Amino acid sequence: MIGPMGWLYKNSGFFQEPKYAYLWDNLTDCGLILAEWREESGEYRDAYLRRDTGEIALMLEEQGELYPGAEFSEGYAFVRFEMDDYSFVEYLMDQNGNKVAFPSGIFPNGSVNEGVLRISDGNEKFGLAQPDGTVIVLPQYEYVEDASEGRAFFYQDEKLGMMDLKGNVILPASLDYDPGWDYFGGGEQHFFHNGYALAKLHDENNVRSWVILDREGETVFLYPNEPKENEWFAPCAYVMESGLVWYRIVSDNDGKESSALYGLLRLAGNGWAFLTEPIFDDIPNSDYGEIVIHEGLMPVSQNKQYGYINEQAVWVIPPKWDHAWDFEDGLALVEKEGLLAYIDHAGTVIWQEK
Repeated sequence: MIGPMGWLYKNSGFFQEPKYAYLWDNLTDCGLILAEWREESGEYRDAYLRRDTGEIALMLEEQGELYPGAEFSEGYAFVRFEMDDYSFVEYLMDQNGNKVAFPSGIFPNGSVNEGVLRISDGNEKFGLAQPDGTVIVLPQYEYVEDASEGRAFFYQDEKLGMMDLKGNVILPASLDYDPGWDYFGGGEQHFFHNGYALAKLHDENNVRSWVILDREGETVFLYPNEPKENEWFAPCAYVMESGLVWYRIVSDNDGKESSALYGLLRLAGNGWAFLTEPIFDDIPNSDYGEIVIHEGLMPVSQNKQYGYINEQAVWVIPPKWDHAWDFEDGLALVEKEGLLAYIDHAGTVIWQEK
């Protein structure tokens, strides 16, 4: 997306000649687009443009390197510039361009999520505040994660804890989390999804294990990361709305080649159970993130052939396709020996490529 650019707004017929050096991919939640352009002086400027007209809504006065992530969230944008002298200018701004005033020695440190944001004291201590500048929790923790589903994880003395968004500690900092783990999509972060959060822990012997926590801080699932020699366990997607969790068992094969098989476990209340053994060899669209069951069926592969299972992990359409995709509007696209076809929920071929 680098280079001069403009855009055609189809609904209004609006067209703007190429002008901007960069348009950020992500739109804000208030119809604004973040843009960057180079002036005749050679200096770069940043501003928010109105999506429907392309007019400048807010001009940012600073002239430095604007870090990604300055989009508006819940009516506020966390803006972070790196200046030529390598210092940083950071502030929280409302949709009118007004900078939020925080108490002396308190600085915003993240976007607004669920009505709160992370703050810091400038000395690597973190807390929580409301976007109007009201402090909820004074900076005192080693770090505070973004809010999710009414909770925020925090770190203290190299341990993981959890609080609600009023600052009440629900789970004291007591979990020996693994600081090197990556959540699905990359990076280190703990957050809730459909009522549950994943965490990777380690004990004093550096034995790692995965846990699933509920919103009350209770461990509802615990499984060692090394169930057998040369094998290890890991969830491979967030908890689904139905309480199902895909997991995988990865085999090392004496260091020559790793292979993985997938299975399902089910969470119910404060308990859990393995719904299947690791018998599936592929889950389409399982690239580390959320998996959604479409129209009650999910395409999976066993022995390199694809079919569809329901939420009970029971085959509804037996595996016989070389590839399969999600159902949409009653039909699913499948492929066999290079030919595409559409099938219905009974597995009946409605149309086939010839």
